[in-house]
Amino acid sequence: MNSNPSLRAAVLGIALIALVTLIYLPGLQGSFLFDDYPQIVHQESVHMESFDAGSVSAALHGFRHGIGRPLPMLSFAIDHLAWGRDPFGFKLTNLVLHAGNALLVYILVLRLMSMGQARTSTSATALPAALLAAIWALHPLQVSTVLYVVQRMEILSLFFVLLAMHAYIAARERQIRGQRGWPLLLACPPLVALGLGCKETAALFPAYTLILELTLLGFNAHSPRTSGAWRKAYAVAVVVGLLFAGLLAPLYTSPEVFAIRDYSAIERVLTQFRVLPMYLGWIVFPDPGAYLFYYDQYTPSRGLLQPATTLAGLIFLLFLVGSAAWLRRTLPLYALGVLWFLAAHAVTSSYLALELVFEHRNYFALLGVLLAIYALVSKVWHKPASPRLPILISAFLLAGLSGLTLMRASTWGDPLHLAMDLAQRNPASPRAGTGLADQYLLMARGVDDPFLQLAKSEYERAASLPDASPIPEQGLIIMAAKLGRPAEAAWWDGLVGKLANRPIGPQEMAVVTSLLDLRNEGMPIDDLRLSHAYGTLARRMALPPTQYFAFAVHARVDLGDTAVVREMLAQTVDHAQGNEALLRDLSAYLRDQGFTDDAAYLQSYARLPAEQIPKQ
Repeated sequence: MNSNPSLRAAVLGIALIALVTLIYLPGLQGSFLFDDYPQIVHQESVHMESFDAGSVSAALHGFRHGIGRPLPMLSFAIDHLAWGRDPFGFKLTNLVLHAGNALLVYILVLRLMSMGQARTSTSATALPAALLAAIWALHPLQVSTVLYVVQRMEILSLFFVLLAMHAYIAARERQIRGQRGWPLLLACPPLVALGLGCKETAALFPAYTLILELTLLGFNAHSPRTSGAWRKAYAVAVVVGLLFAGLLAPLYTSPEVFAIRDYSAIERVLTQFRVLPMYLGWIVFPDPGAYLFYYDQYTPSRGLLQPATTLAGLIFLLFLVGSAAWLRRTLPLYALGVLWFLAAHAVTSSYLALELVFEHRNYFALLGVLLAIYALVSKVWHKPASPRLPILISAFLLAGLSGLTLMRASTWGDPLHLAMDLAQRNPASPRAGTGLADQYLLMARGVDDPFLQLAKSEYERAASLPDASPIPEQGLIIMAAKLGRPAEAAWWDGLVGKLANRPIGPQEMAVVTSLLDLRNEGMPIDDLRLSHAYGTLARRMALPPTQYFAFAVHARVDLGDTAVVREMLAQTVDHAQGNEALLRDLSAYLRDQGFTDDAAYLQSYARLPAEQIPKQ
């Protein structure tokens, strides 16, 4: 094998894929979790029954938030076609994609090591590269990305970014040798576009390649003209990027945008000075007990000294940047790793109105930390008498990490065990408590089952926690409906009160819309109380026009409340923003259902000519 470096590298790649598959395999028996429900389980557009143009189109447009993530949604639809709603198949697809990413990371690290150590052969770096890729793939922090189905968006986005990275490096190496590199460079934009079709973080690709140039590639090319062109292109790109970020800042940092959060844009950025060092600690000192999955209880920073660890975190991050700049030429792989870690968080740790902490945000960032550590260890290791000792230490480390990941994956493979574990380790999290109550409810087999009382108690405990969302009350209302019992008034009061007084955002919208969906499916939910809930939501949050229309239809069909109908139809028109085609379709629907007065009201409010409204 030593005489054939290609065969050696191939065998190591196959072993990597096999090991990754083996370690994560126990986790495939787990259930859907949290955002899996609104995006997959309750998302009709991905419930594909046949592979045809209409079903594909529906899946591609199925993502409810943001600018759209069509490729993961289509993959969910294909999984549904193959597996129905069995989460095993969805998790298996995630695992296959993660194993593919591990292979791409292995090849990438192999190339980076060869670039960083020009005199070192590919054969000599194959084993260290494989070990580093395995540590990346089998780090216990990755479990909540691989086995949390909806995070396929992150996994699939990185898949295309890694392919683009390989094309870019190959093109630049060809240019350095004096060969044509532009055909490979032409592959980068479509690959990045595919990554953007999975998740917006693929937009960080230019930052990753700039860091490659600043560290390992040095803007070099066989032709000085080409080298100069690269320097100018990146200088322009940096200026344009900073101007673009500055122009977008007022749009994304306004109080109206952050009304969905209990912190401002400045407070969010300040909080990341604590969050990023915490992420680094998670990576360097892997402890599954520190990975809580739910971070809805994480306290934002209110100032540089509130808490003081905010300032300490900022100083530490500045030290990292300074060390990367200082060692950029003497230890380029270290600088590359540090800057990649920071760049990977440039979107999710910015001024955007995102939640404060998520484990999956380290999916690629973890590789940067590993590269930096490898570079430091390689620099200080000067004992040629024991050349295999670093390999043995790495293998021992990999074995330990694999054991931790296997245990965590096994926990994720048992829904009740996972829910109990998350709730016990994070008792202040309303989401963790609600998740445990959901599992108790699923375990119940009759009206007298003890699991029902456990579910009720846990829902009520979660609902009473500080800053709890209305999700626990939603669970209580659904539990009562499934048992054929009326929901307690306190539960509805709590739900509507939180909609009226808490910061309101996508999860509050999901609470109300899912209750409406269940009511439309025949679940006995109090129509009047439900109308109070969606009326409160509609007055505090901008919704899609079709959602207001759905509220109007419920108010007409199940309540006969003309005042609510007219209010929701007015909101439909206001938020349709002049989309006459949509309004014509909605008016036609009302006429088809026999609600001619409502159709006429919508027509007049939208100022549609009468001849544009189809008649029976």
